[in-house]
Amino acid sequence: MKRPLVLVGICYLLTQAAAVFFGAGVLKILFFVCAGGFAVTFVYWRTRRARVFPVAFLAAAVAFGSFCLYTRFAVEPSRALDGRDETVTATVCELPVNQYGRWYYVLQIDSVDDKTAPQRFRIRLSSQRALSVEPYSRIRGKIHLFLPQGGDGYSSRG
Repeated sequence: MKRPLVLVGICYLLTQAAAVFFGAGVLKILFFVCAGGFAVTFVYWRTRRARVFPVAFLAAAVAFGSFCLYTRFAVEPSRALDGRDETVTATVCELPVNQYGRWYYVLQIDSVDDKTAPQRFRIRLSSQRALSVEPYSRIRGKIHLFLPQGGDGYSSRG
């Protein structure tokens, strides 16, 4: 195997694209299939000698595992708050963007008054009027949280 990092990079990239396409429901199964494929190809001496198959299966298993962890810790907290009104304390992360007649702010949520709700995650705030804030300003207020329209896969909701 002359270029192992090329094999790892291509396998990882294609696996991440497949993970986005299939969605979070199938990822755990695919992770265990790839981990099992790695174990089988690593134990069998002919495939271990070729080195291509164990490396490819390991890269795919790592990619599926990292996508599962990202979904669990970065995506699911936002989905739990879909359609709710909450009072939050947040820090502005970036400069506002004015598009489509609205102002958009990226906020790091520091705390939510509802203690059962997830804490410490990022959202994009949409406002009709510009707020007098700049990056690293702290704001507190009542907001309505919702997920973007769209389906699974490569949509903004996904």
